Amino acid sequence: MKLERIAKPEAVEQLIISIDPPDQVDRWIELDHEIWSKGLAKWPGYIRKEVWSNPDKPGILTILIYWESLEQWKAVDLDWLMETDRLFDESFFPAKAEIIGTPHEENQQYLIAHSSGIGD
Repeated sequence: MKLERIAKPEAVEQLIISIDPPDQVDRWIELDHEIWSKGLAKWPGYIRKEVWSNPDKPGILTILIYWESLEQWKAVDLDWLMETDRLFDESFFPAKAEIIGTPHEENQQYLIAHSSGIGD
């Protein structure tokens, strides 16, 4: 197992999303990648995004977005965010996606280390 310490802690944005109807999760993932992930990748400091699900809670996703710094994350233009959100909602219609939680607002987290089962 390999331990990797992160030299510069990464700011982590956490979103809890509700997909309605729940059978549209795969469609949401594809659209999210095409609209949000590719769009965010153009902003300085964006590292990656992860999408987590819980089979006991269909339609509920946890999104983790990693940024080089909190300052770079917060520098993303609000007008761009609003326009991207509008485009996503139009593209996802008639299904709906709603942010039902933002844990980072109460407890900002930073990635400082991770380990993997690959290597020594």
